[in-house]
Amino acid sequence: MIEQVRNESDKPVLLLDAGGLLFERPMIPAPLLEARKIQAAGIIKAMGAMQYAAVGIAAQDLAVGLNFLAQQDDAPALPWLSANLESEAVPKGAIQPFILTRVAELSIAVIGLTDDQINTAPLSGPKDFRIRPWPDVLADTLKNVRGKADMIILLSSYPDEVNRRIAEEFEEISLIIQSGASTGAKALRLFGHALITQVSSRGQYLGRMDIDWNPSSRQWGQAAFRRHKEARGRLDRINWRLGRMEKRLDERERKENRDYLQLLAEKEQAAEEISRLERQVRTEQDQSSSYSGNFIALKVSLPEDPGVRKIVLQTRDAVNSVHKKTLEEAKRTGNVPASGPESAMTGWQACRSCHPEQTLFWQQTRHAGAWQTLEKARQQFNQDCLILSCDPADLRPGNGRQGQPAGRPAPGAQGRGL
Repeated sequence: MIEQVRNESDKPVLLLDAGGLLFERPMIPAPLLEARKIQAAGIIKAMGAMQYAAVGIAAQDLAVGLNFLAQQDDAPALPWLSANLESEAVPKGAIQPFILTRVAELSIAVIGLTDDQINTAPLSGPKDFRIRPWPDVLADTLKNVRGKADMIILLSSYPDEVNRRIAEEFEEISLIIQSGASTGAKALRLFGHALITQVSSRGQYLGRMDIDWNPSSRQWGQAAFRRHKEARGRLDRINWRLGRMEKRLDERERKENRDYLQLLAEKEQAAEEISRLERQVRTEQDQSSSYSGNFIALKVSLPEDPGVRKIVLQTRDAVNSVHKKTLEEAKRTGNVPASGPESAMTGWQACRSCHPEQTLFWQQTRHAGAWQTLEKARQQFNQDCLILSCDPADLRPGNGRQGQPAGRPAPGAQGRGL
């Protein structure tokens, strides 16, 4: 899809991600830790292969410590950004506060910020870092790029309300791409002089933004239009209040009523502001920057980049192998899991004698071949793919029973399915 966007666009493309890529949360269950680390390493390789210009560091990316990220062979190819992340455990330069890059004729500064709430959160790895509060670092970081960049972009994993405050406080920031605090997508919205947006997590969508940037004005074309709309709304409210007062006050009472006279003065001020903003809107349309944005759903049917696909398949195989070894070790030691492909369930065959009609129907559904589908994709040991099935008896509280993936040939390792 990224190559498709590159080929379709008549403009240069800058690929950025605000972070939250590597892990879902700071704490990872111990049985899944090794597999999750393999997945994270695969993601780093894939992002490098897709030639991302920069990636922010969100709190969940630090689940196993910062040193894990710094040790990845492909990590140096990706600029990992965080202006408020400090550590003595990683080589200097492994994490950068910002980058300066050129896109066509424009110089663009990209800065990263990591939510400092991770300082007190439990992790699955060593806490070999410290996150400083953003007010302590952002102003100084902006000083380092001010005058060198035509546009400043912030990659932030702080919550939406913090990013809005940043947008209002630092007018030189033009775009804030956020991640980490929530999973849903947020359409482009203007706060102060900055646009704020977020793409939904889990790789389901690609956010695309088309920009025509005017470095001389450094303002989005909708800034004056938005203020003009707000002023019109304020004038409408004043007129409504005046109308209500005029219904109950005669002409003499209006001249003596302080609230009425104050509203008249505010009406005059609002009218003057609207007139001034109308001129700005006309000028803005000629001089300011414009944008459009949308979210592109990533469909399975879309053609994949061969290099990225190879990385994905290698990562899947590695994850599957780790889970297989875990299950083999559990079987060897007698510590058989309560759920999963090696649990001591009876299998669907045990249901056939009492429920022949239901079994026949079930065998004709896709559920019956679920295990073979996983085997074909080499994912039969991947815990993320083992969607459990159960019958009504399994749903009764306190019985300790769980269903299993259906359709595996060997008895004792199949789902109940009925």
